[in-house]
Amino acid sequence: MIIVQLSGGLGNQMFQYALYLALGAEGREVRIDETTEYGEHERLRHPELREDFGAQLPSYRVATRREIVALTDSYMDFLSRVRRKLTGRRTKLYAERKPYVFDPAVLGLTEAYLTGCWQSERYFADVRQEVRQAFSMDGVRLTGRRREYERMILAAEDALRTVPVSMHIRRGDYLNRQDIYGGICTEDYYRRAMAKMEEILRRRGERPQYFVFTNDPDWAEEHFAGSDAVVVRGEGKPDGSGIEDMKLMSLCRHHIIANSSFSWWGSWLSREEGRLVMAPPRFINTSDGTDMLRDDMIVIQ
Repeated sequence: MIIVQLSGGLGNQMFQYALYLALGAEGREVRIDETTEYGEHERLRHPELREDFGAQLPSYRVATRREIVALTDSYMDFLSRVRRKLTGRRTKLYAERKPYVFDPAVLGLTEAYLTGCWQSERYFADVRQEVRQAFSMDGVRLTGRRREYERMILAAEDALRTVPVSMHIRRGDYLNRQDIYGGICTEDYYRRAMAKMEEILRRRGERPQYFVFTNDPDWAEEHFAGSDAVVVRGEGKPDGSGIEDMKLMSLCRHHIIANSSFSWWGSWLSREEGRLVMAPPRFINTSDGTDMLRDDMIVIQ
């Protein structure tokens, strides 16, 4: 048996579930651990895959506590604790070795408890259509003002020579971890990405209508709002609208993404034909791994 641990926010959980599908397609007996990483220490996030995608998730099987304990050798009885002190833990834990670096050995495992984000399309390259079906946005219902944003995006798509472009700006929690996230998706990055987007669209005889998704809308309004840019109010956890914003992103024709799995998925789930995706050269400062990048991405150096 293989158990894939869920952790992090929606984007991370989607990568973890995509790996779950890939392992299942290889004939493995796979389960999801959706409890271990969520509790008192993780107040801002929760396992939301089933909440957001529901019955679309094929064969979503949750690991029991007994199965988790067995794979991690976490028995708490007296004899087990003595045995671990004498001979060590007999765990099947397999932790991700380096963020954004594809580890082909994972796909060959038959017994393991997997912890990590597994953020690379290469893990699920053979089940891309199954992943698209699982994460279909057709069943996501927009509420409140997001219905108006949907109308605006579709209107931009239909307008003569105008195309909707999503731009994701993540600040908030990222500002508190400058050692990890700082200096990557700066204002200069977005300006250069917009310039590149406009250069390519100009050759096509088109112009962009930007829709800015962010957890810092006031900052975005100050720096980017204008006739060609609409700041979408609310992103992710602050108002519980993460899946709705991801659907709106997926409706856009082209994308400027942040160093974030959230906008990675928003762009991946959009139409592929002719799609432009501007991306940063790296996603964190502690790893030079580039397996998060896709063939359809234009890297803004």
